[in-house]
Amino acid sequence: MSVTHVDLFNEKAAYSVLNDHKFLILWQTLHEACPHATAFQAPSFVRVWYETYRSQWQPVVVQSQDSDGNLVGLWLLAHNPITGVITHAGAHQAEYHTWLALPGNDVPFLSSAWAALTRHFTFKTLRFKYLPAAALGSTLQTALGILSGGVVVRKYSRPVLNISSDEIKISFAKKSNKSRFNRLKRLDKLEFRHLKDPVELERVFDELILFYDFRQAAINHSIPFREDPQKRKFHRDLFSNVPNNVYVTVTDLGKHPIAAFWGLVSGKTVHLGMLIHSPLYAKHSPGKLHIMQLSEHLLNDGKNMLDLTPGGDTWKERFTNAHDEVAEAIIYRSKWARIQTNMLDGLSLRVKLYASKVGITPVNVRSTLAMFFHVRTSAVIQKIRNWVSIDC
Repeated sequence: MSVTHVDLFNEKAAYSVLNDHKFLILWQTLHEACPHATAFQAPSFVRVWYETYRSQWQPVVVQSQDSDGNLVGLWLLAHNPITGVITHAGAHQAEYHTWLALPGNDVPFLSSAWAALTRHFTFKTLRFKYLPAAALGSTLQTALGILSGGVVVRKYSRPVLNISSDEIKISFAKKSNKSRFNRLKRLDKLEFRHLKDPVELERVFDELILFYDFRQAAINHSIPFREDPQKRKFHRDLFSNVPNNVYVTVTDLGKHPIAAFWGLVSGKTVHLGMLIHSPLYAKHSPGKLHIMQLSEHLLNDGKNMLDLTPGGDTWKERFTNAHDEVAEAIIYRSKWARIQTNMLDGLSLRVKLYASKVGITPVNVRSTLAMFFHVRTSAVIQKIRNWVSIDC
């Protein structure tokens, strides 16, 4: 089947489509039929994100239907009217970015959808944080390589834990792990729980957020929940609206949580969102023990894979027993947009190299680099020169 026409909806028209009951049924049907769909393209995730971040991002829905009115292609995007940036629904909250299409429709749908996007908006690039399968990078290049300023694809290894009852038994049988469990049990009652009630989450959420931000500040010099005022609401609403698609488990020691996992469900796969543990009990490895218990629980719950997600975190390799490939992709609107973006990337690297010399923190760098992509190139160059001239 060849896609000959697409419809693009944005702002009020997009909200109208997203709240249409018939469209939601067609969307869910397409999501279930698309081979590369993940939880991050499901109505349950996307609609909550659009609503939570509507002050920053306006929905952009590009769709194609066959003669019977069934969806054969769907691209869920977001537009920031202030900066002009186009991103995928979920932005950085979505681990995987992709479109939805019935088999055989990917290339014609993408070609038509890209033409519609470039007619309506003046963005320079469209980035895919990670495509859920590396082969989708080739699909993008086939569909849009000639129509755009180029499609750059970078492949990454993804660590996964294929859940095995034999490996779980071996892990629990290790003397060191038994000792860790026993030491914690001597301190207080130790309990692993799978949360399904929003009231249960609310009881522990603020404490878990504190642990998470503390660790992220130490490792990545960021405090995600404090830097994003909507982040807590987004996670809370996502869990409240679709608790079966959000996987949250907690290890309690007495009346307080000491470890937790937050993930999303795609079929029999659970994607890592956050692994959290209390720094007060770090010597007992509560995060490791939680993953052990989580693996056993997932197996009993009919899941067969824990996606630890790409990104190079060294701790993930301790739990990994397999790898596959995903891809990051950037589509450039034009050759000139590609030249500009590459120049800004080079300047951003220079900023990072000089940051420590002029006393700029990583948080300052990130916020400034984010600003760079939305101002004139000449202004960026002057900003760099001002910084560099301080101590060169």
